[in-house]
Amino acid sequence: MPKRINIEIDDIIEGHFIDDDLSNIEKDELKFSDCIFENIKFINCKFSFSSFIDCKFINCDLSNAKMHESFFLRCEFKESKLIGTNFIDSSFKYIDFNNNLMNYINFNNADLNNINFNDNKILRGSFNYIDKFKNVKFKANDLKESEFIKTNLKDIDFSDSYIDGIAVSIEYLKGLTINMYQTIEFTKLLGINIK
Repeated sequence: MPKRINIEIDDIIEGHFIDDDLSNIEKDELKFSDCIFENIKFINCKFSFSSFIDCKFINCDLSNAKMHESFFLRCEFKESKLIGTNFIDSSFKYIDFNNNLMNYINFNNADLNNINFNDNKILRGSFNYIDKFKNVKFKANDLKESEFIKTNLKDIDFSDSYIDGIAVSIEYLKGLTINMYQTIEFTKLLGINIK
């Protein structure tokens, strides 16, 4: 039988949590370890300064959640909603984002290391001012109108992702991989007209 999440406990270790609603709950410095969250609503919750280690979020709704300055290690987000989720100043290591709706997500000033973004919709996502953007892979994502301002895109491959309207800092493009059709989008960023 699935367990209910007891948010009054600061350390939540090992559990498979299904069909629970934690919307609008505010509690900082929580520690989650070895947890599976399935069909859980975290809508508009505030779990800042928290840690999530070896956790899976499956078909969850984290829309408008505030998880800034939090730590995520070896986690997976799968088929979940992260619309407007705030991860400002958070740290992510060895994370998989698979088939999620992530419009308006905010990773500004976060550390992203060994991250896989696979088949996500990330309309107007913010990936700005990221100093640690290492071994980040984008595979078949919709990044329409997303921002990568002052984020080093060296070794990043957008070639099979949709990037119309993307915003980047020109001085951080060296080493970025795009496909032939995407070069048109980047010539617009450079102010070059093609006839």
